[in-house]
Amino acid sequence: MKSIRTYLLLALLATITLVSFLSALQGYRSSIDKVDELFDQRLRNLAEIIVHANYDTVPRQGRELQAKPKVFFQIWSNNKTLLAHSQNAPNTLLFDSLSSGEFNDVNANQFRWRTFTLKDETLNRWVVTGERIDLRFALADTIVSAAITPTVLALPMA
Repeated sequence: MKSIRTYLLLALLATITLVSFLSALQGYRSSIDKVDELFDQRLRNLAEIIVHANYDTVPRQGRELQAKPKVFFQIWSNNKTLLAHSQNAPNTLLFDSLSSGEFNDVNANQFRWRTFTLKDETLNRWVVTGERIDLRFALADTIVSAAITPTVLALPMA
């Protein structure tokens, strides 16, 4: 009897270990896929912003450039003149002149945005980029859910 119990216990522990490992591996792979999508989208958005921002260095009033609705950008001159902005960007100044390299949370266009302000010393202008906070949280939730779902689903099997 003792050897059968030992055999069953070892088989059960091996099964639990294997199921836990496989579910954790699946969660890891799902998370990597989601993060790859995130980084690809950010690279695409960054490239679009840089391309549009470098069309010219001469200020044009009312210049409006297309961008994804999840992000916005503004380019301001040193004397606080709006040079260019994405379609969904507010026309208001969203930064303090001393805040280069800083992240801030602001309310604009009926959403809460996470903004980053950077001073372009070469062209003497300010670049402000923003991303909706609710979408950032949704993405983080998706990534975490993808990571833990296989493990949670595997628990009843173990």
